[in-house]
Amino acid sequence: QDPEEIEQTSDLAQLSSFLAKQHDQYLEMLQEPIDNSVSATVKSEQYFRNPEPIKIQIDLERRPNTVRAIVADEGPGMNRDTIRDIIFQTANEDASDGILNNMGAGLKASIAWCEKSLRMAPGANFSTNAFHLLSRTDADAPIQRVDGPISNEMSVYNSEDEELWAEGASELSTDSHGTRVHLTAAR
Repeated sequence: QDPEEIEQTSDLAQLSSFLAKQHDQYLEMLQEPIDNSVSATVKSEQYFRNPEPIKIQIDLERRPNTVRAIVADEGPGMNRDTIRDIIFQTANEDASDGILNNMGAGLKASIAWCEKSLRMAPGANFSTNAFHLLSRTDADAPIQRVDGPISNEMSVYNSEDEELWAEGASELSTDSHGTRVHLTAAR
């Protein structure tokens, strides 16, 4: 069961340049993984009748040629099936169950925007700045991980990289579940 290829219903690598055009600015790109973190907990308007705190940590690191962002949350996390069958599929409106998740392309568009910026910038090493998505549903579950770049051959696999899991999540109350998205863009 380790690793499993993420099957594509469309040519995600080819759609990448289209997806990258969904954002004009860095802050628009960063909004998508933040929206996903909120939507992991806030599923409907019912949430606001008895809200519980949502804790999200956003770490930004300015490097000589890039800016690295880590969006980490304490949400319920995602299992392998969700990552494999839903997250990297295109136009997955049926699976977008949070109130902010309504198109199913946001995270993919953010990743594509970052990757496009890295390809176009002099001095930004594309291969060492690929995205990472890590998620865990509970302390006993393995960390599920997908690494970039976006391609038609991406795989989700069990990761034992506790250091990468903890990176950018030091202020969160728990590390037993949640999701971490590591994105790097050229400056």
